[in-house]
Amino acid sequence: MIRMLIVAIAVFCTFGAIGCKRTRPPETTAAVGGSEAGASAGDEDQLICRRERITGSHQTRKVCRYQRDVRRQRDDARDQVRTGGNANAPNPNE
Repeated sequence: MIRMLIVAIAVFCTFGAIGCKRTRPPETTAAVGGSEAGASAGDEDQLICRRERITGSHQTRKVCRYQRDVRRQRDDARDQVRTGGNANAPNPNE
């Protein structure tokens, strides 16, 4: 009985520690100065590096992008959601 309890505690501690690592947000190694709404032209050339998880894996890799590329990808993703993935759909904001 005690042996089963010890094994259960060991398993819980092992998997509990792994679970905490999975829920951590990606690290940002270079922060953007200022808010995005008031970003100056110099902010567009700032390089931002983050650790991103590889799809289908628990491994991470370091990915560096310029602020302008991050903003463009975010806007493209937002447009995809608005149009339902249909590139020919009219933009309701235009």
